[in-house]
Amino acid sequence: MALTCILGFHNWDGCECSKCGKTRDEGHDWSKDCEKCSRCGKTRENTHTWDGCKCTTCGKIRDEGHDWSKDCEKCSRCGKTRENAHTWAGCKCTTCGKIRDEGHDWSKDCEKCSRCGKTRENAHTWDGCKCTTCGKIRDEGHNWSKDCEECSMCGVTRQNAHQWDGIKCSKCGVNRVAKLIANLEDQSSRNQHSAAKELGQAGDRSAVEPLTNALRYPDLFLRLYSAEALGKLGDPRAVEPLIQAMDENHNRNFLSDEICQAAVESLGKIGDSRAVDPLITALGNDWAWLRKSVAVALDDLGEPKWKDLVRGDANDFRRLADSGDPRAMQPLLKAMNGGDIDAAEALGKLGDSRAVETLINALRNDNPKIFLATVEALGRLRDPRALEPLINAIENGKFEDYFHFLECFNAIIAALGDIGGTRAVEFLIKLIDEGMYGSFGKIIPALRKLGDSRAIEPLIKCLLAYDDLRLLPYHNLYHNLSKDIVLSKDIVLALSELGEPQWGNLVKGDSDDFLRLAEAQDPRATMPLIAALFMYDDSIVINAAEALGLRGDSRAVEPLIAILGDKEAKVRLTASASLSALGEPKWKEIIKGDADDFPRLAGSGDPRAVTPLVKASDRGEAAASEALSILGDQRGIDAFVSKLERGSKSERRAAAEILIKLNKQSKINRTQWLTIKEKITSPHVDNHTRSFDCSASTHSDFGLGMRVEDF
Repeated sequence: MALTCILGFHNWDGCECSKCGKTRDEGHDWSKDCEKCSRCGKTRENTHTWDGCKCTTCGKIRDEGHDWSKDCEKCSRCGKTRENAHTWAGCKCTTCGKIRDEGHDWSKDCEKCSRCGKTRENAHTWDGCKCTTCGKIRDEGHNWSKDCEECSMCGVTRQNAHQWDGIKCSKCGVNRVAKLIANLEDQSSRNQHSAAKELGQAGDRSAVEPLTNALRYPDLFLRLYSAEALGKLGDPRAVEPLIQAMDENHNRNFLSDEICQAAVESLGKIGDSRAVDPLITALGNDWAWLRKSVAVALDDLGEPKWKDLVRGDANDFRRLADSGDPRAMQPLLKAMNGGDIDAAEALGKLGDSRAVETLINALRNDNPKIFLATVEALGRLRDPRALEPLINAIENGKFEDYFHFLECFNAIIAALGDIGGTRAVEFLIKLIDEGMYGSFGKIIPALRKLGDSRAIEPLIKCLLAYDDLRLLPYHNLYHNLSKDIVLSKDIVLALSELGEPQWGNLVKGDSDDFLRLAEAQDPRATMPLIAALFMYDDSIVINAAEALGLRGDSRAVEPLIAILGDKEAKVRLTASASLSALGEPKWKEIIKGDADDFPRLAGSGDPRAVTPLVKASDRGEAAASEALSILGDQRGIDAFVSKLERGSKSERRAAAEILIKLNKQSKINRTQWLTIKEKITSPHVDNHTRSFDCSASTHSDFGLGMRVEDF
């Protein structure tokens, strides 16, 4: 051992002294093997950094983790090999994709393998344009002998290759028409369109049936060209299909109407009389230019007069109605079904009863203008079948809008007057009885037309309604009423025509009408005075009440008691004075025109006092409602129940509170209370409804959503 090594001065080379060979724990060389030092042989464990089968630090190889993805028989990391590991599918390994020189697939192309793409030359076995081995087509060697535009071997096509001699090709002998007919079924829409056009020019009638079939194809352009072609061929077999095409294609879109026009023009060219009636019906088309085309086609068919009637303008339907030809009804019906207002008016003018059912169906139309025209037409036709549908339209409230409803309502009244019959009379009388003052301007003339004696008493009843009409909303717009137009004259005239001329001496539309009626000998004179008690104008009510007191008719007692609940103190005082004159003096002690009138009515002990209290309560008089709750009368209970569905929400809640109180006092029977309870406690549902006389739009609400604790 060298002296320097003995003294501790080693000559280190990494982990080993180069002089004495001693080793140390540092400076090891792991570059060749991460787990064994290449100088001293020292080992360690689990220090390799493996990437598959190879350590990325020292490059050592192990027997696992090989990468065979690029070549099943050679690892792409370490180069290790193995045998018979490929999974061959022909020339290609399905695992790694390696290609070999055998197993190629030349079935689809003799010169290119379909698996690996390898190519070779001059391998095809050509028979003209087609390889008999793989079926590949080339651009030469085609056989055009059977058809100049289609190779008989491969089916490839070319255009404009025939040399036509009439309908036959001089080169291949193919029939041109047969070729075009076949092209109608071609997958190319361009070829189909071209074929339809050329078949019309060819003039061969063997194309009629294929072209009529094409009228039903989904391609609209093909339908159009087929319809035009059939007109050029002029074959009567096309008439029925063209009529069908004319009807089926109308009003779907612009192109469909073009098809319809083509069918119309072709029918004119063919000249078959079977087309006349369908074409006349088509005069009701809503497209003006199409109507004009139909008229021209009819001229071609020997019906020239339609050209003068139908010119494609706004007056076509009016001229049809004036034509005197019963066949004009069909186009008008068609136009009517399409929603044309002029057609509806024309049908009424034409006067043909065959239109009635169509017009009745048109009453379902939601367009107010069409509805009005339909009603007027039914009135002109005077067919009793229209009575019930017209009445139903009123009772069902055809239009929600107030103005449209009233306008349609008045039109129906006028129509009922034109149609007549027992049902019309009964319904008009019913309207008078229900106080339809807003429409008296139509009801009275209608009853005059009908001349039925059953209308006498209802007309007498409304003799004083003339002045009250001026208070209705919008009367200037809808009723044409003004201060110088007095409805009473119409009523008096109607009564005179019904054999009651004396009323003209009693009612003249002036301030003395009430006095003359009060002094009249006819017991029926009481009726208009009683009716006047319930009108809008307080002055009318007061005059009527005074007149009834003078007249002394006991029939006025109950109505006068009813108006003791009026909001105006003067009305109540006048009514009580008249009742005193009629032998009922106690009401003057009860009614003094002050705030205690209603409590005194409640304390009167007269069951008839409930009626004015109900009237006042309905109007929102809290004192009257309180008085009714104290009485506990069933009529008052019914009034409060009715209030649950009307008026403001605060009024409904007040009625509910009173009913709850009455129930606790055991004044409501159990069955009725269950219904009331549901109305009070159910969740609130708000609906708008219109009163039958159309005088106002009100609420019809269900449920207040209130909590009632003690049932």
